[in-house]
Amino acid sequence: MKSYEYKRLEADLPLIRGHAGPVVDFDFSPFNDSLLATASEDATVKLWMIPEQGITKDVTECDAELKGHSKKLIFAKFHPSADYTMATSGLDATIRVWDISQQRCVINYDHLKSATNGLEWSHNGSLLGAITKDKTLQFFDPRNNVACQSVGTHEGARPQKLIWLGDSQTIMSCGFSKLSEREYAVWDTRNFAAPLIKRRLDDYSGVPFTYFDEEHKVVYVAGKGESAISYFQYNSESTNLIDYLGSFKGKEPQKGFSFMPKKVVDLMANEVSRGVRLTKDSIEYVSFKVPRKSGNFQQDLFPPIRSGEAAHKFEDYIGGQNLEPLRVELSPELKSDAVST
Repeated sequence: MKSYEYKRLEADLPLIRGHAGPVVDFDFSPFNDSLLATASEDATVKLWMIPEQGITKDVTECDAELKGHSKKLIFAKFHPSADYTMATSGLDATIRVWDISQQRCVINYDHLKSATNGLEWSHNGSLLGAITKDKTLQFFDPRNNVACQSVGTHEGARPQKLIWLGDSQTIMSCGFSKLSEREYAVWDTRNFAAPLIKRRLDDYSGVPFTYFDEEHKVVYVAGKGESAISYFQYNSESTNLIDYLGSFKGKEPQKGFSFMPKKVVDLMANEVSRGVRLTKDSIEYVSFKVPRKSGNFQQDLFPPIRSGEAAHKFEDYIGGQNLEPLRVELSPELKSDAVST
């Protein structure tokens, strides 16, 4: 279904059924809206080209397959600026980097002591950040394939998550204290021994889904099993670094949450982000808007966004090149073109 269509879907939707185990993660290519990667407990990643009109019947044959992990997969993440490049992690406590075009693993990073609870590329893909089940946060350049810098994070037993705060120097972790209070910490990768700050985040207790809006420097936290999505302003000059802005509260608890590409937002309604919330019985859109008079395009609300084009190729990245993601001005004309294609 296209992102701008709203309709009730039939109960017997066609499905992608190519894995021998449950799908635990999936990711669309940032450079090809039709390319979907699915990671499974069968220890494989499968790649699927979704037709423009969507799938009309069950699909069992994938277009490509990545094999190499010895245990169940956990995450699959496309590189943010290099084409045909992906990182995966599994219960075998390894992180692998893949050349998708050749369906081959080119890096097997095996310096972890336990499996990952979170895996994220930095904004330009020069580094990977991982948070593991032994409550350790680490970052590294997988191309060097050497033991990384690591530090203990949150003392609570529940899973932790991480996000890069818009550059390759600052990471936010979100976890729980010994008293099971949800808390956050912000880390400077140039001085990684202790956090810049560690404080209680909010009054919720669900395992967090964390996201960073790099254009507006807003952190979103959606707790699994909760109906709320909280959002915070990141400001490196603020005492807290992360300051509460507000929250969305739905009627039903969420099982999952993510954001859509910026090209689908309603510019005339001052919509700066649009999320997708998965509940027990529905998929809901969540709109985040700036409270201004709407009806006219207000350019100051919409800085340049990622263009959807790769900045370099896999061969350039693996050879040591780092390039910033390509950006384009967001305008009503671009929005119209994006929706019509």
